[in-house]
Amino acid sequence: NKDVAGAVAPCLGAATNDPHPRVRWAAVNGIGQLCTDLGPKIQEKAHAQILPVLLKAMEDSSHRVQSHAAAAMVNFSEGCPPEHMQPYLDALMNKLLQMLQGGHRMVQESALTALASVADNAQTAFAKYYSTVLPFLKQILVGAAGKEHRMLRAKAMECISLVGMAVGKEQFAPDAREVMDLLMQLQAGGFEDDDTTASYMQQAWTRLCKCLGRDFIQYLQVVMPP
Repeated sequence: NKDVAGAVAPCLGAATNDPHPRVRWAAVNGIGQLCTDLGPKIQEKAHAQILPVLLKAMEDSSHRVQSHAAAAMVNFSEGCPPEHMQPYLDALMNKLLQMLQGGHRMVQESALTALASVADNAQTAFAKYYSTVLPFLKQILVGAAGKEHRMLRAKAMECISLVGMAVGKEQFAPDAREVMDLLMQLQAGGFEDDDTTASYMQQAWTRLCKCLGRDFIQYLQVVMPP
């Protein structure tokens, strides 16, 4: 029975206190790796130490450190029992929405992945953030045009579909038509060979089908053309 909290301690100090951004990046990287390697034990034993540090690192002066802290949050939430995430959800959602508004693409992409992972972890507890989060996601889907924003758009799709699954059909239904229309417009525009959006789109359709059940039937001819 290893001392999992002790294993992560050196990284926790350096992640927010070291003067050099490369050291802070490496420390955040170490936290993320340990969350994967020692999960879910480390999340159970050291969540009160790890989460505040990752939240602080998400407002680092370096975009790379910010982005990596959001990625480490994905590692943390994937192995974390939801009851340990719950007390931090308000602070976490505020931080992720700030990162989405920040305008730096790398940070936005990481924030979207973290948001999707948090929704997946929180499930129905995510319902209270839904009305704040979904307009942001739809805005990204509409506004992220051009080749350089492909990944941002793909991550927004992933995030919307995971949020829909987390909160369930009843809450998602009023937005479903608009979201489906946006996705169908994107699909109708076609994808270039090197565009990964198509695979994200397929996964989003699958999740939305699970979320909407029979209400998804009307979209089948678009999703799976004859």
